[in-house]
Amino acid sequence: MLSMIMIVSVVLLSIVGCTSTGQQDAGTASGENGDKEKEKIKIDMMIASWKGGGWPDNNHPIIKHINEQFNVDLQIQWVPNANFAEKLNVIAASGKLPDVIRMDSPSLYLKWVEQGVFLDLKPHLAEHSNLQSIAKPEEWALLNPKDQIFGIPIYATAQNTIYVREDWLAKLDIPIPTAEEFTIDKFYEIAKAFTTQDPDGNGKNDTFGFSALGNSSLLGIPELFAAFGLANGWKEEGGQLIPMQVQSDEW
Repeated sequence: MLSMIMIVSVVLLSIVGCTSTGQQDAGTASGENGDKEKEKIKIDMMIASWKGGGWPDNNHPIIKHINEQFNVDLQIQWVPNANFAEKLNVIAASGKLPDVIRMDSPSLYLKWVEQGVFLDLKPHLAEHSNLQSIAKPEEWALLNPKDQIFGIPIYATAQNTIYVREDWLAKLDIPIPTAEEFTIDKFYEIAKAFTTQDPDGNGKNDTFGFSALGNSSLLGIPELFAAFGLANGWKEEGGQLIPMQVQSDEW
C-alpha cells in the first residue's frame, strides 16, 4: 500500500480503494521486503489540483524516487479541485475507483465505508511502523469503525499568508508596511485604496480591495479572526472545547 501523507491543519482522509490491485498493494508495495525482482505493482492515485495543475507528467523526480524505492509504478491522475467531487462520483459509479484517493467529504467517505468500498488497513499497519506512527490511536479512530481502519489521516500545518500586490502599492504611492505596521487598520486602508483608487490604472471601477477563499470572505481570512482572538474553529478554555461561533465578545 502506498499513500501520500501530507502536513495540514485539518484531518482529511487518504483512502485506499479495495480493488484487486489494492488488496495486493497493502502486502507487497511497502518496499520493506527488499525484493526488487518482483514485477512492479501499478498504483493509481487520484488527487485534486489547483491553479497550475499537478506535476506535468509522471516522470517527476518524486514519482521516480517512489517508484524506485518501493518497486511500484505510480500513476497520478490530477483533477481540478472544482470538479473533483463530481469526477470522483462518476468514477465510483463506474466501479473503477483508483487504488488511492484523497477525500475531504466525511459523509461520502462514511457512505462508502458502509458499502464496503475500501480495504481494511488495520491488519497491515503493524507491518508498517512508519505509517502507523503518523497519527495517534485516537486520530486513527476518527471516522473509522471500531477495530477497522479505512482512512489514513493526513495533516497540513501551513501558515496562512496574506499576499499584497506590490505593483498596486507602488501605483498608489503606498509604502510596503513592515510586520509591525501591518495592523487591521493598515489592512483596511490598503483594501479601501485598492477598491477606490484605480490601482491597475485602466480608468475603470473594476478592482477589489481583497479576495479570499471560502463561502464567506471573512471565513477565508483566518488572520482577521486571530486578530480579534477568535478561535480557528475551536479553542480550549477551562478544560472545555469552545466553538468560535459562541465567542460573542470576540465577535
